[in-house]
Amino acid sequence: DKVNFIDMERYNKLKSNNDLLIATDTNKSYLVGCEKSLNEFKNIIVLDHHMQDEKTIKTDDIYIPKNTSSASEIVVELLCKFGIKYSSDIANYLLSGIYLDTDKLRKGVTARTFQIVSKLLEKGANLDKVQDFFAEDFKNDQKIQDLISKTILTTYTYAIAIEMDDILYTREELAKVADKLLTYKTIDATFAVGSIDENTVSVSARSKGKVAIPSPIFLI
Repeated sequence: DKVNFIDMERYNKLKSNNDLLIATDTNKSYLVGCEKSLNEFKNIIVLDHHMQDEKTIKTDDIYIPKNTSSASEIVVELLCKFGIKYSSDIANYLLSGIYLDTDKLRKGVTARTFQIVSKLLEKGANLDKVQDFFAEDFKNDQKIQDLISKTILTTYTYAIAIEMDDILYTREELAKVADKLLTYKTIDATFAVGSIDENTVSVSARSKGKVAIPSPIFLI
């Protein structure tokens, strides 16, 4: 109730020549909601922690620092650098973003990550609230566990969960499957494969660091 979300229809009624688009947590043009309108923006900033490729948004203002756990960590660094004040609610959301991308601070973290977490706690972030954000709905968790049960383990310590039936998943659900598989011993890289609509198969991939995996790998 404190954040004003608008759709593209509403934006088209408000837009001007000086609008600034800030893309966070992705640098890929096909993953932003306003993909078809990207060329209308003269000013675009990208804040991300994923690798660039030929699908990266065309702009000179791209900030992708190395060894960063999440886009939320980048945002907190910038808030601190420019002395921007923010509420405890925002602190909770930013901490949730770090929790999500690091599997609750269990992978991809650095000393800097924990320094950022400490700053968020000082700003009023609450670990109990953040944990509540990640409480699973039973039916949703059952759906995720069903896909995990179909996992194939290869001789190269890869875990591959593939859904061959006509079951649709969200990208978030596939990401949760890949994250969960990575918690098992001897697994170095995980892949969750499933349909996200009638024409698209999505792959969510995770690694413990021994295997370099771009995210996302590909969309078919």
